[in-house]
Amino acid sequence: MSSVSKIREDAAFSMQGVALRPEDVNIIAGAIENDTKLQTLKLSQVGLVDSGVSSLVSAISSHPALKKLCLDDNQFSQIGIRALCTLIAKNTPLAVLSITQNNIGPADLLLLVEALNWNDNIQEFVICGNAIGDEGVTVLINTLKCPRKKGLCLCLRNNNITDAGAQMVGSWFASGKCPLEEIMLCRNPRITDTGREELERVMTANGYERARKGDLAFQAVSSRPLNNAAGTEVTSTQANSTANPSTNNSSISTTSSNTAIPLWTISAVGLVLIGAVIWFSNSSTKDAKDID
Repeated sequence: MSSVSKIREDAAFSMQGVALRPEDVNIIAGAIENDTKLQTLKLSQVGLVDSGVSSLVSAISSHPALKKLCLDDNQFSQIGIRALCTLIAKNTPLAVLSITQNNIGPADLLLLVEALNWNDNIQEFVICGNAIGDEGVTVLINTLKCPRKKGLCLCLRNNNITDAGAQMVGSWFASGKCPLEEIMLCRNPRITDTGREELERVMTANGYERARKGDLAFQAVSSRPLNNAAGTEVTSTQANSTANPSTNNSSISTTSSNTAIPLWTISAVGLVLIGAVIWFSNSSTKDAKDID
């Protein structure tokens, strides 16, 4: 979707594939509070649990610059979801929230969407690879009702949605009551060719167009084209590492400007945490590069 690649990651911190203890997350949360220039935080596949989410939310809630938060493929429950809802409802500068592959179901989605009703800054909400299904589509349609100042992009890839769910989405857009500017439903194999064709017919008739050829993704005709950022977004690495475990390498990166250079290769969790936190705490005065 459009927002991910449009946010320039002048200051970013990223960890992937490193098991973090709650006390480790507390250290990172403290560093976040001290770095007021941080714009992007990515903690993927780090075993983040409910207490860790709460610590991060506490640090982020009053952060003046953070615009992109990715907590993909972790282990938090509805308690962690509720903590995220508190953050969403506070309407911080956060523009992109990605929580893919966190076993989010319809009940969790209800809480998240209710929080979104109080937020007009989030432009992209990525919840791919979860367990929303057609029931979650119903929750979304019945709950997301508030008028928004900024168009919302919603990514629902790989969520076990069927033709029935696709039909409900089409009817929602046709009703004129849908506040979404962009939606992505690709990689839901239970949406058949017939369902895809019908959805495209309805969306086209109501001012939306295919975002990319071959993808079940639609955008308002007046909006900017979707790009690969959301089609592959933060879950692409996870999808590849799931299919090819040998490629599931732990990584840490920080960015400033837009050219990536390697910082270090981790060999043990202890070394990672010591190096990462010391570097990260002083990142506002350094120029580093991003590796995603």
